[in-house]
Amino acid sequence: ESAQEGQQPTTQAASGEYIGETAALNAALANAGVSEGQISHQKVELDRDDGRMIYEIEFRVDRTEYDYEIDALTGDVLK
Repeated sequence: ESAQEGQQPTTQAASGEYIGETAALNAALANAGVSEGQISHQKVELDRDDGRMIYEIEFRVDRTEYDYEIDALTGDVLK
């Protein structure tokens, strides 16, 4: 018996696993150019849009409101 080295199970988006709320929020924050400490009134929600799973993310920085859609598998900013 020999173990197959270098063939560990992957947990990448290709495996069908969602990135998680924290990673989705971080993607939106990076796109907006703000840090988590600057935001208030955040909302992160997993939803389906046109057959695709997305995270809907809303947050405020001062008086500016941000509204993002993040692909739940890839972490890409959709809107």
